[in-house]
Amino acid sequence: MNIQQLVYFSEVCRCGSFSSAAKNLFISQQGLSTSISRLESEFSCKFFVREAKGVKLTKEGRFLWDQANKMLASYDECVKYFAQRQPAQKLRIASTFGALPEFAGGPVSRFARNYPNIEIEITEYPDKVCDYAVETGSVDIGFSAGPIDLAKFNAAKLFSSRMCLIANAKNPLAAKKSIEIGDLDRVPMVIPDDNFKPPSIFVKFCKDNGIVPDIRFRVGEIFTVHRLVDSQPEYVGLTVESVVKSNNNPSLIGLEFGELNLDWTVYLISKRGKSN
Repeated sequence: MNIQQLVYFSEVCRCGSFSSAAKNLFISQQGLSTSISRLESEFSCKFFVREAKGVKLTKEGRFLWDQANKMLASYDECVKYFAQRQPAQKLRIASTFGALPEFAGGPVSRFARNYPNIEIEITEYPDKVCDYAVETGSVDIGFSAGPIDLAKFNAAKLFSSRMCLIANAKNPLAAKKSIEIGDLDRVPMVIPDDNFKPPSIFVKFCKDNGIVPDIRFRVGEIFTVHRLVDSQPEYVGLTVESVVKSNNNPSLIGLEFGELNLDWTVYLISKRGKSN
């Protein structure tokens, strides 16, 4: 038994579901199940009973959860105590716009609590500027969107969300269930600028299929795309599905691509060959 297994086990207990716990822990459900299975094998018992709506703790599971809470609390106290004895350090992070609210905020906050002697400095950039900051050593690590140049960076995938379109409810395209590339021919559009990676893939796909989108604005933030589409109903914008889902503006409608599979995937990157 190790601390990581106890963290995984406690999260399943808290959520009452393997799928919800895996999402919160940012690991696969299969990886989480394997970790719990090994823990059960070590103690020769079952900690959970699977039910239609999740899992229920067995008698042994309730006992371990009580002990796990005590052990994890003691572990956290040890980490904080010894962290405070270390010289103050700084961790510089470059983050692509949107990564912090979508993923990085939780882990960064937990890191700050566990290592209070480390000052965290986060600066948000567009994708390509984020890569440049990591490559030149201006920052220590980055949360950057793919594709990642693996000749320059070590990379670990953090999360992925689909790119999609957003239209004003007054726009005729808003009535469609999905958008084919041909629907965008000569349509006025707002897209993120060339410092972001997915828009260039989108534009290339259009050109390869003989489509000429009428790009009126290239902007520096996804939220600016939303604001312009809201104020100009004839425009259609390129955005991210997760941002659309968090949007509370009923006049903006998210539209899936029909044949284009374009993801916004964020990676944790560090400069290749850099000693940590």
